Amino acid sequence: MAELGRFIDGEEYGSQQFAEFFQNFLSTGFFDGLEVEADDSMTITIKEGAAFIEGYEYRNTDDLELTHNTANTNNDRIDRVVIRLDQTPDASQPLRAMIRTGSASSNPEPPDLIRENGIYEISLAQVLVSSGSSVIPQSDITDERGDTDVCGRVGMAGRLTQQVDSVDVRTPSTPAGQFREGETNFYVHGVDHADTLDEWFDSLPVSPSTYDRDLDQLRMYVQTVSRRNNTGLQTVTIFDWSLSRDYQVYGQFVRASNSIELGTWGRWQEVVMEFERGENANGHFIKYTNGDMVCRFEDDDLTAVENTTGGPNLHWARKTFAYPEPFVNRPTVTPITRREATIQWAGTREITETDVEIYLISVNENAEGYLSYEANGRWR
Repeated sequence: MAELGRFIDGEEYGSQQFAEFFQNFLSTGFFDGLEVEADDSMTITIKEGAAFIEGYEYRNTDDLELTHNTANTNNDRIDRVVIRLDQTPDASQPLRAMIRTGSASSNPEPPDLIRENGIYEISLAQVLVSSGSSVIPQSDITDERGDTDVCGRVGMAGRLTQQVDSVDVRTPSTPAGQFREGETNFYVHGVDHADTLDEWFDSLPVSPSTYDRDLDQLRMYVQTVSRRNNTGLQTVTIFDWSLSRDYQVYGQFVRASNSIELGTWGRWQEVVMEFERGENANGHFIKYTNGDMVCRFEDDDLTAVENTTGGPNLHWARKTFAYPEPFVNRPTVTPITRREATIQWAGTREITETDVEIYLISVNENAEGYLSYEANGRWR
């Protein structure tokens, strides 16, 4: 049958039809509760709670006790506490909690979940059954409810959240009211959606060349929170497609709309994030996504005044320090001296894009101190 209509008066429907319907909205996982707790024996307790598996609801209304098989005398094993949906014809209880017993081994692994031939399992916990033990301590129970590969929280079904390129991808001129009510996310690909990504960059105060990348090397994630009355908040995150570049995040921008009549978005504002942090023999540096950079260095070697100028009461010395990373233009440098002996001051004598010359000056010929600096400028 190519076409189905549900649910219509006069027709009879089974549980399978309802399960298929509910899978349109909810993903498999647990709703709440279902913690697995030790019981000072080989018995564990599953607390009350609920889960949703492939369209079917599981609910535990009271503490449920399950007992593990006797421990192996020589080797440990790992069991799993699961909720199983069993739709095979001979299933005595189609939806229930149970213990899946693992294999004893010198390097034990938990049993794989069954998700085929009418059976679907989600895991609540792994339980280590130590060799020769008659008690399972709480420390040997590993909660797996939060692991989306084996369980996870019930959420919106993937068919509601997964992107369909031709339907879900929007342009930057799309008013807030034309997005789905609530939160909408989509992904713009530098190859598959080159023209659309180009439009998004045209709306932003940056371009691919800002990051020294081509359009096809970039991706963009667009998140929109909106209402039908054209109010909303929109965030775009620009990142690299390549694992070799650690999927580097290059920038993030936000804007808002409160134009009920026109649906006009406000200007983009950059969310400044840390782009790169590092250190070398020349000091520490932090680069930010807006192009700013801060470099810091503190000399471990003591500097003593050597020269005299302007009379016998003015003594000085100077040192040149290379930055840990170069600036694209001359930065602003704050010189610092950590006094070791007598009154002294630090100053800058020459500042370039790659280094700074700092002097130590004092009215005392015995002045000594440790020179340092902080430089603020642009790395791109």
